[in-house]
Amino acid sequence: MEFLNDVKGLKTYKIVLFALVLLGMVLIFSTGMGDVSAISVNDTYKPTISTVDPVNNAVGVSTSKTVKLTFRELVKKGTMWIEFKNSKGQAVQFTSNLTGKILYIKPKSQLAHQTSYSVILHSGSVKDLAGNGIAMYSTKFTTIKAIKTYSGNGVTFNYPATWYLDSDTDAGDKFVYGTKYFSSISPQFQLQIEANPNGMNDQYAMESIYDAVYPSGFKVISRQIYTLNGNKVYGLIYTINAKYYPVTMETKEINIIKNHKTYTMDFTAPLKTFANEKTDFNIIAQSFKIL
Repeated sequence: MEFLNDVKGLKTYKIVLFALVLLGMVLIFSTGMGDVSAISVNDTYKPTISTVDPVNNAVGVSTSKTVKLTFRELVKKGTMWIEFKNSKGQAVQFTSNLTGKILYIKPKSQLAHQTSYSVILHSGSVKDLAGNGIAMYSTKFTTIKAIKTYSGNGVTFNYPATWYLDSDTDAGDKFVYGTKYFSSISPQFQLQIEANPNGMNDQYAMESIYDAVYPSGFKVISRQIYTLNGNKVYGLIYTINAKYYPVTMETKEINIIKNHKTYTMDFTAPLKTFANEKTDFNIIAQSFKIL
């Protein structure tokens, strides 16, 4: 009996000892975790930005755009300043709001059209929770051009305010012309609206465009089908090397067939500078709607 009592006592002692050790580990671990969550004494890295909207060097940005900078960690306001200015160095009045990892910078008034702006975060203007200040950071963007709106012939679209626009009717077909300046090699736009011939259905009309043969001097580069503002588009890109142009031209053609009518938009510019005109062309194409 005495032996059994000793054994029971030993077991009880081990259980109590194990419980005390376990309790101590929990206390130590929880205390350590509390310290780590309160402050990370080993964090000496400056906070960095993961994304910015609009992206650096963006063009065609809205004149009422709020700049959004997202950091890789939680941040707070620092002691240095943030600048918002145009390309002439003129300051833009703004409000800022810092929430979690995101800094919002909102202009107090509408920005100017077709103007470059810079947002500069000076060193220490934003800090992480450990007190490390950001290194100087800057980003730039350019606002959209001033635009006008055309509405007529059952369609509407925006176009650059500095462009010249006119319309005409020929044998029942409707034409709308636009040009950047008066020259045969000016970046230009043409919209032709024509009824499908002889009651042709829309599907067959689209197929006829796909099978079209172009005259001498026209070279088709690509053909594609996609969606634009909810409409199915048959698009082509081709070059024109013809006597009525002094240089080789490039054209992006957009065809939409709807309600037994074909809407053909041609965007044309010299081959060497066509890419530079895409911003203007996109203003028209992306806003085009059939009423």
